[in-house]
Amino acid sequence: MSEEEQFLKLKTSYVSHEMKNLLSICRLYSEIMEKQLNKVKFDDSEVEESFKNAISCISKTVNVANNLLIDFRSIKNIELQTFDLNLLLARVVKLSKVYIEDKQIEIKLAYDIKKEIVTDENRFISIMINLIKNAIESIEEKGFVSIKAEEVDNSIRITVEDNGKPIEKELQKKIFEDGFTTKKTGSGVGLVVCQKTAQELMGSLKLVKSDKKSTIFELKLSNK
Repeated sequence: MSEEEQFLKLKTSYVSHEMKNLLSICRLYSEIMEKQLNKVKFDDSEVEESFKNAISCISKTVNVANNLLIDFRSIKNIELQTFDLNLLLARVVKLSKVYIEDKQIEIKLAYDIKKEIVTDENRFISIMINLIKNAIESIEEKGFVSIKAEEVDNSIRITVEDNGKPIEKELQKKIFEDGFTTKKTGSGVGLVVCQKTAQELMGSLKLVKSDKKSTIFELKLSNK
């Protein structure tokens, strides 16, 4: 393979990965908008916010393609900004509630820290909503989803816990494999993309435990 072909392969792989991330975020916001619009009553401000976020993600996807044509080195894949962690988590919980639908599920948010975090807003929200959505879907009728945040050494540790149906023990090692899913309509990319996105944010995502009592996922991000 020539140097030019290797470079083209690298560019294609990069753009594919970036578009997958951005379009995954767009899909999440689109699902939220659809569920809000299907309600008899909904908060107009929430719908407007979701529309703005979806449009922003679509614009970024177009920019990735445009930047590739101009100069591969100009592509900026992560947009780091400083956010109030508590406000960001509160927003995540608010957006995630549309997935509860007719279930009796309480989403609990607990944090002992007042901290600003440097992260990519849309990517952080995408990871968290995916985790909470999965937790809600694992609960048949009634239960809880608990989100906790704490400082551990030089990191911020965020856990998402639910008391829904546990992940079978023999499947727990496969959940971060590309294409693996236990859902009838799933594509098997949700947790894979979330884990890769966490790594791009200089963090990690892992399954802590899953048993009859509860399932816990942990997102750890740098606090430096």
